[in-house]
Amino acid sequence: MSLEWLLEDVFSNLDRGFLLESKTRQQFVEYFNAIIEEFRIKNNKGNGQTECKLVLQSTIAFHDKSKVKNNGLCLFGKYHNILYVAAKLCFIWNLEDTEVISTLLTRIYECENTFEKFFECAIFGTKVTQLISGWRSDYKTHNENLKASVYFLKHAIKGKLMFKRENKIYNFVDIPMNCYENLSPLKTAVKAEKWDLVVLLIKYGAIAYLPFFDDDYEKYSIFKLFIKKLQIYDTDSYYYKNKINIVESLKIFIRSIPIISAIWTKENDDEENTLPNLSHFLATFGINNVDEPRTLKHLSRCAVRNYLAKNHQLPADTSYLMIPKVLIRYLNLEID
Repeated sequence: MSLEWLLEDVFSNLDRGFLLESKTRQQFVEYFNAIIEEFRIKNNKGNGQTECKLVLQSTIAFHDKSKVKNNGLCLFGKYHNILYVAAKLCFIWNLEDTEVISTLLTRIYECENTFEKFFECAIFGTKVTQLISGWRSDYKTHNENLKASVYFLKHAIKGKLMFKRENKIYNFVDIPMNCYENLSPLKTAVKAEKWDLVVLLIKYGAIAYLPFFDDDYEKYSIFKLFIKKLQIYDTDSYYYKNKINIVESLKIFIRSIPIISAIWTKENDDEENTLPNLSHFLATFGINNVDEPRTLKHLSRCAVRNYLAKNHQLPADTSYLMIPKVLIRYLNLEID
């Protein structure tokens, strides 16, 4: 089953910006869904994996062919956005073929130099992103956007994908978001106070801090931002629940970094807000001893997580780490 001829025949009669609107992309999703279902039934009612893979391969081939005709430059518009139709189909059918999904992600990055469309709607919602970047999500709710982000994140990790940007190499989860001050998805999520996504990204190995001399320090550093968010909300106010979410997310962040004192010394611009004062402030929320040296146990966790992240193995799993489940939970920042 090849759909390249169909795409070329149908697309020739469509306006270049046809797939810019989410509703028109949804029409194509439904159209391809019907094709997948029809061939699935003909093939003894399988799970649709083979048929979905063939549709995905056809859309990638169509995109690649259009680039070749344009001297290797993406035409964008309908020629590029068809890849997001394919991405939605992968998500719907829960395609398990990491190799072909990795090819899809690579094609998207080669043209856009970012993966912000996989994160922005989980962070801001569909209405805000349409105003900022002009993109409305193909996933209807926050939870669905979050699940889609996790789905592609898992395949990027399984496929050991790395992407070059401005002479640096990044994991899928850390690619800066072009329309959002070129900040990382994690820092953007902290700014937007999407704490469920913040926790998820940290557990999946997102960069939460960098060496002070790194040019991208401000793009990724989030500790000071956490503290400012925490200071905004009063415990007796309407926003008490949000403050609890900040505290729980901050605990996960602190578990993921080897040292706090040096980071705070670097980021703090208020001479009165010393580390002991910070320690006292955080202790009121059950976050204790941040001004004390970290334990060897904690430093070991950070070292192991750093190694696992470099090897695309976060979150940790018993399938490849032959260690007790309690240690798996410790590595995954679930316990102190």
